[in-house]
Amino acid sequence: MSKETTKKTTKKSKPKKATDFGRLKESIDELEEEISKSNSLPKALLRGVFMGLGTTLGATIFFAVVVSLFSWFVSSTDIAWINNLLTTLGLNTLFNK
Repeated sequence: MSKETTKKTTKKSKPKKATDFGRLKESIDELEEEISKSNSLPKALLRGVFMGLGTTLGATIFFAVVVSLFSWFVSSTDIAWINNLLTTLGLNTLFNK
């Protein structure tokens, strides 16, 4: 091996400057501030209210579609066991059967 290749492989890294650590500390402080703002009680409460409303509305729409499709299926079919089940449960008047 020549001296040039040994110099390249044994090259030492430069020591960190104080300004690098200062910038790192500033970044950490900014992140801590942002985290504390996003975890504040008013924001958490507002986020919870909107998630609850969204979940409620989404579930309502989903089940309305499922019930509508089921109602359409039951009213348009002539399967005997479905007709017997509706008559037994007293639901045949709801589906015009």
